[in-house]
Amino acid sequence: QGLARARQVDAAGDDRQSQLFPCQQRYRLFYADTEAVVADMLKANAVLGLTLKPVPARLPGRDVFRLRYISRDDLSVGEVQAAREQVDFEFVAASGFDLYGWDFEWFHEASGKPVQTAERLVDEIDHLFAYGHMIEKNKLILLMHDEMFQDR
Repeated sequence: QGLARARQVDAAGDDRQSQLFPCQQRYRLFYADTEAVVADMLKANAVLGLTLKPVPARLPGRDVFRLRYISRDDLSVGEVQAAREQVDFEFVAASGFDLYGWDFEWFHEASGKPVQTAERLVDEIDHLFAYGHMIEKNKLILLMHDEMFQDR
């Protein structure tokens, strides 16, 4: 769909692909075949026995919401990339998924060590609640990464 077209453009000589960070390249490849992404998600749901409709889901590397009452695109990607991906997110949502992004991310270093302490994180979350900077009032979705909780 949209990303598949973007991949064709890149293959036709657009060298922006080589300027992307490795994680951006990985996500670009992941999203290159939207139908395969949806098929993979449906297969995972079948294996897990998930039958709830719509199925709550989060897409890797994208802060996107597609819910019955809200639609928000990832503001961290460029305008052109966001336009390419929008049709894909709509397809995933139309395939029976509620897509959730996040309100705040707990960042970490490459080693997995959190950038800020847990105390600082709580202060930042308190600030978000004080000023209502969340997608849904009085509810916060915090993105954390499992590598932050591994013993190394």
